[in-house]
Amino acid sequence: MGRPRYQRPSVQRTTPKRGRARWYIRVMVDILMDRAQTGRREKTLYLGYCDVMGKREAEKEAARQLTTVNNTPLVIQSQVKFATVAQAYKDTALRGMKSGRHSQAHCIDKHILPAFADKALHEIDSLKVQRWVYDLQDHGLAKSTRALYLCVLRSIFECAELWGYHQGRNPCKRIKVGTGTEIFNRRALTPDEARRLIAVLDEPLKLIVETALFTGLRVSELRGLTWDAVNLQDRTITVTQGISQQEDVAEPKSRYGRRPVPLGALAARFRKPPQAKTADLVWPHTTYLSLLEQMQAGAGKVGIAFKGFGFHTLRRTYATFRHLLGADPRPQAALVAAMGHATADMTAHYIQADVDVVDRLQDLVYFSGVSREKPS
Repeated sequence: MGRPRYQRPSVQRTTPKRGRARWYIRVMVDILMDRAQTGRREKTLYLGYCDVMGKREAEKEAARQLTTVNNTPLVIQSQVKFATVAQAYKDTALRGMKSGRHSQAHCIDKHILPAFADKALHEIDSLKVQRWVYDLQDHGLAKSTRALYLCVLRSIFECAELWGYHQGRNPCKRIKVGTGTEIFNRRALTPDEARRLIAVLDEPLKLIVETALFTGLRVSELRGLTWDAVNLQDRTITVTQGISQQEDVAEPKSRYGRRPVPLGALAARFRKPPQAKTADLVWPHTTYLSLLEQMQAGAGKVGIAFKGFGFHTLRRTYATFRHLLGADPRPQAALVAAMGHATADMTAHYIQADVDVVDRLQDLVYFSGVSREKPS
């Protein structure tokens, strides 16, 4: 966005009809026309009153001001407000995201813009960012959430640098996210808790929860399931798409997410209505919030509700059960593939360690057939 240039105009003196005369110079400065274009205009820079400073002093002041004027990138940067760059980030960088688009937009609107919207980019330094992170901590945001929001802010500055809006060190680097434990409980269910949860739920939520528990599918993948993706003969499901919490239909989060998943005995529970087409959704009249509210209400009835309980709890439970049945300290390749992850390290993040492996394995043997129903 422009290169430094060399200007050295002559110092001139005003000739006012009344009042005090002043020293001045005329220069060409760069202005921001739109997101990718700059222009130039003439500007008068006043150096001081003639009765206070001589011409030599005025020339020194002119040289000082020209240092900034001739630095085109710095001039442009000083005109760009953070709110402008944040909006450009939402319109471009977020648009191509398969997942996390809405959560990032929420973070920008609720937490980042209120703190930095009215500031120019060059006014946001590491100290201001560090204070912002500590303010988030004081407001009760979890450590992982603060780290996520800091990552979003860092990405905005990286795009600003790419677009030529920002030069120098990214103010989000080497920022401490603070201390603190997780606010939400990320534990898995025990086999007994999973059995009691299934028993209290009504259809179609009951089948959705069982499918999540026994296949590890994400709730977005389940809600995006169509009848042509359900192979009752082979007793498999093929993941081809998902529906987000905001009701957006999208492809799987990564190429590893597009995968076949065995259904086992659950295949008998899937009954296609006579009027349904192959491209129709298996559960067309459901929303994420309605399903979540019903499941949390059921968990409350049987006394297993906790802060953080949700559909991702079922996915952690599946990973933990599979891990315990395999008795392998490292996630097996089959589990990594079933979870739709790219690496075993990501799958390991979902597994809850348990020292009472023997009792849990006994519970799993008992649990293995409890939720299955024979077709009528």
